Amino acid sequence: QHPVALSTIKNLKNLSPDYWEVNRVEAFIRSFTDETSIVLDIYEQAIRQAPNPKEIARVKYFLAQYLKKSSAPDALTRAYDTAKECYKITPDSEILHLMGSIEVQLGYFDQAIENIKKSLFVKNTRSLLIHTTSLVTAYRRYAEFKFVHEKNYKEALELLNESFLQF
Repeated sequence: QHPVALSTIKNLKNLSPDYWEVNRVEAFIRSFTDETSIVLDIYEQAIRQAPNPKEIARVKYFLAQYLKKSSAPDALTRAYDTAKECYKITPDSEILHLMGSIEVQLGYFDQAIENIKKSLFVKNTRSLLIHTTSLVTAYRRYAEFKFVHEKNYKEALELLNESFLQF
């Protein structure tokens, strides 16, 4: 119910125009539309308004997730830089997982695998399944890269075997 959500956001902004969380939520809601420049502006405003580093990291985490899915030319690199900034402020497994998944997309496979492995130390089963699936995917994508681009069939097979073992 996108129109209802935006109407609620408008009402919240009237009540508290400087509350950073309203902007973060608005950016998240608008992220499901094609309003890229508006979404980025709203996230930047939320970052400026956030009262402390922990909350800045929270906004940057959502921004990095948004950029990761964006089709803008430099979005993936910007998502990676934003996730690294976020991790410096709040080093936790969810941010490591995000960094690892971006690294896979960028082709930084060794770093991605290292970060995703570190992210496996989570407290709930759902996150563990998601992070483990990402690790399996990272190995598979690395194997595909070795096979297709480097024609290194031996390493590709070893990486696929590791993917199977992680699964």
